Amino acid sequence: MNTTAATAPGYTLWQLLFYMLRLGTFGFGGPVALVGYMHRDLVERRCWISEQDYKEGLALAQMMPGPLAAQLGIYLGYVHYRVLGATVAGIAFVLPSFLMVVALGWAYAQYGGLSWMQAVFYGVGAAVVGIIAMSAYKLTRKTVGTNRLLWAIFLTLAVVTVVAPVQATIDQQAHGRSVGEIEKQTANGTTRYAVALGSRDQNQELLIDEGGRVIATDAGEDDD
Repeated sequence: MNTTAATAPGYTLWQLLFYMLRLGTFGFGGPVALVGYMHRDLVERRCWISEQDYKEGLALAQMMPGPLAAQLGIYLGYVHYRVLGATVAGIAFVLPSFLMVVALGWAYAQYGGLSWMQAVFYGVGAAVVGIIAMSAYKLTRKTVGTNRLLWAIFLTLAVVTVVAPVQATIDQQAHGRSVGEIEKQTANGTTRYAVALGSRDQNQELLIDEGGRVIATDAGEDDD
C-alpha cells in the first residue's frame, strides 16, 4: 500500500459512510461504472484517495472473486481507517442495493409481476449502456495508459471475450437444443417440463412436473 495510508486522512469516517451509502443507493451501470464513479469522486474531485492507492485497490479487486465495485470500496475504506473503515464502507455500499432487491423481489412475487418495474428497467438500461461505455473508456486509459504490452494483453483478452461466446452459440445451434433449454410437454392431461442437460444429439433430459418435482431423467444417444 502507498505511504499515504499512514498519513492523516482529509475526511472523516462519517463522510466515507455517507458517500458509500449514496453511491450504493443511486449508483447505476454495474461494476465498471461504479469503480469509475469512485475514481472521479474520491481521487479526482475530493482527493481523499491517492491515484496509486486507487490503482492498487482496483488491481486487487480484479484479482479476487466476487463483486468488483464492492471489493474496491472495501479496500478504499481500509486505506486510512483500516478494518473499521473497510467494514463500514462495505456494509454501507452493499446494504442499499440488498434492501432494494429484497423489496422488489417481494413485490414482484406478491403481485405476480409488475409492468411498471419492467418499464423502468428498460428505460434505465438504455442510459446504463452509455454510462458503462464512458466508464470503460476512462478506466482503460487509467489502467492501461500508453504501455504497449498492457495494450497487447488488453486487446487479446477483448478478442477472446467476444469470440468465445459467439463460437459457443454457433456450436449450440449446430447441435440443436442448448443446455438449460426448457420445453413444455402436455400428454394425457398432465403437464411436465423437459430441461435439456446436453445437446440434442446426446438426448439428455430432466423431466419435472408442475409442482417442481423431478419425474425422471432420460439419457441416451439418438439413432442416426
